[in-house]
Amino acid sequence: MTSTCKPPVPEGKGNPWMDSPAVRPGNAEERANRERWEKDLSGMLVELCGDEEGLEEMIATFLDELPGLRQRWALFLEEGKTAEAAREFHKLKGSLSYLVGPEERDLARRAEEEARQGVLSPRSGTVRKLERFLDGFDRFLRERKKKTAR
Repeated sequence: MTSTCKPPVPEGKGNPWMDSPAVRPGNAEERANRERWEKDLSGMLVELCGDEEGLEEMIATFLDELPGLRQRWALFLEEGKTAEAAREFHKLKGSLSYLVGPEERDLARRAEEEARQGVLSPRSGTVRKLERFLDGFDRFLRERKKKTAR
């Protein structure tokens, strides 16, 4: 994406979560993920011309819709309705495209493709990996929301 803002918001300015210490509880992978997600959100803030309220709305909408998406795709996969599950993964992929980088979006894309091919099950490696990512990302966004509300 190319920003049309003039001037762009400098990284770390106007982003309360970027001012927090880089060291977080958890293992090295979790800390690296959180740092990457902070950077991704900072980039989106630049794309939004520094509109923090707009970013917060995007995040709130994502957090509101995520439980329903997860429930529906789990139910569809349990029932063998992989085409319906693929549509839910497609929605997730679209939402993630605004909030995270290509690595995480690729998980949703793979789940969508595997569901369309009819080879995805509720316990597949792709679904488990996507669930772990979403658990961590959900936690990250909710903790971040608490920090920015202070």
